[in-house]
Amino acid sequence: MKLRDFSKLYFAFLILHLAVIYRQDDGILYYLSKPLLLLSLLLYFIYRTEKLSVKMKWWVSATLLFSLLGDSLLMRNTELFFLLGMGAFALTHISYIVFFLIAKEKNWHWKALFFSVLFGSAAFGRLSGINIPEAFTVPVYVYSALILFNLIVGVQFSYGKRLKFTLIPLGLGLFVVSDLLIAHYKFREASVYLNLAIMVTYAFAQYLITVGVLRFLDNGREITVHNQ
Repeated sequence: MKLRDFSKLYFAFLILHLAVIYRQDDGILYYLSKPLLLLSLLLYFIYRTEKLSVKMKWWVSATLLFSLLGDSLLMRNTELFFLLGMGAFALTHISYIVFFLIAKEKNWHWKALFFSVLFGSAAFGRLSGINIPEAFTVPVYVYSALILFNLIVGVQFSYGKRLKFTLIPLGLGLFVVSDLLIAHYKFREASVYLNLAIMVTYAFAQYLITVGVLRFLDNGREITVHNQ
């Protein structure tokens, strides 16, 4: 399946889920439509990388699997499932961090580091303005540190590469935005339109990161050192 054909399918699933959210339908369609996004992305990634012998591709498969698990857990609106879902997404970011550290160049680019830390600091500033309950404070800030480090390493990985690899930092930036919106939705004010914004930013984040990684793997024949 070509990327163009998969993209049509993926965004059709997104539109379906957005329609379910807008209708505030919490029935079976809600529980089916959301996992379709990450399940389709995971299956497509496995299909596209099936013939690649690069071992680090499995870290990306793990990120999508953990994201699928996190999505499934967060559909249950209880404190326990929220914390479990956050834990699953923490594993998502850890898996991406490992992938980026393996794949990136040895040198750190200070200009990229400065801008990613600046963006992350602005995000942390927005988070500090939300009244987070004490029971969630430590998990939320630990998770936030993980996603910030994922952003930093992902930007380092992409810095200096060709334009098409900018999809990854764009996706990571949208991931940060999506998580900030989730914090607003969970701890400040829940609304249908905020929920729609969460899903749009999240779906595009996952899509852009995955496509960026696929382009890197498809064009990264010079990374044979990582195949060992």
